[in-house]
Amino acid sequence: MKRLFTHRRVLFLAEIALSCCLCGVIPSLTIAQPSIDGGDPAPSELAALPTIPDRSLESADAQWFIAQVSRGLRAVFVAQYEAAWLNATDITPAHEERLAQRSAEAMAYLSAVIPMAVRFDQVKTDARTRRQLTLLKRYTSLPAPLNPQRRERLAQLSAKLEGMYGAGQKCDMQGVCRDLEVLEQVIRDSDDPAELLIAWRDWREVAEPMRPLYQEMVNLANEGSRGLQFADLGDLWRSQYDMSPQAFEAEIMRLWEQVKPLYRSLHCHVRAKLNEVYGDELVPVDRAIPAHLLKNMWAQDWSGLYPQLIPSP
Repeated sequence: MKRLFTHRRVLFLAEIALSCCLCGVIPSLTIAQPSIDGGDPAPSELAALPTIPDRSLESADAQWFIAQVSRGLRAVFVAQYEAAWLNATDITPAHEERLAQRSAEAMAYLSAVIPMAVRFDQVKTDARTRRQLTLLKRYTSLPAPLNPQRRERLAQLSAKLEGMYGAGQKCDMQGVCRDLEVLEQVIRDSDDPAELLIAWRDWREVAEPMRPLYQEMVNLANEGSRGLQFADLGDLWRSQYDMSPQAFEAEIMRLWEQVKPLYRSLHCHVRAKLNEVYGDELVPVDRAIPAHLLKNMWAQDWSGLYPQLIPSP
């Protein structure tokens, strides 16, 4: 729960920050506890879609469009992330359903305004407005299909997976259950390879039912990405760095070639030190390092190994 709570808070602030990039204004943020009685207005009531004139468009039209969309984004995203906050801190079917509804409304708004931005591609405007239009077209990290039923399904899957991830537990034969936070603590603190392997496997068993739902979500997001003229979701993500997806891939490979010798040396050193601790049977010197021994559930951060790796004084 702690990790998910922090993750939701970061996402909430990140979305608001990106909305600020669109309009160029830093708002005063007040995070309020959302109503749970259904009495608050729907985002659609707060965020009317802009109507673009059916004529030759000018720079002033582009600036007006961005201002309208910025207000609309604030309305739908504040509602969505209030629902996400509530669901992350109090996971219930009702809160999950509320989050799915608010997510679908946000997706619907984005699905409507992103294609509108394309109409300004040939309009001569100032650099700031042009960048805002470009950001808008690449705004969403989970683009929804145009079909309303498939868009709603994508929102349901996203909310369902967040709830499953936050509430997931692995229970043993005695009925003792451990969630991700407890399993992560075992990975961080234990030096018993058998205990570490059980904790590592337990979380992956918890996550197994998420696999088909995640695959379906990715397929729907790929469909939404193609509707925005991207090859797939990954192509959209790689377009968000002020360069083309192809240039981004090339830059990543250039950087990787620079750090690869250091990474290989570091990997070799870590493997040798772990071999001293666990022996050839668990950590062969000519094989990959077993992930469950790296003090992180996903082997992303090896800093927990530092006491074992520190050079001799």
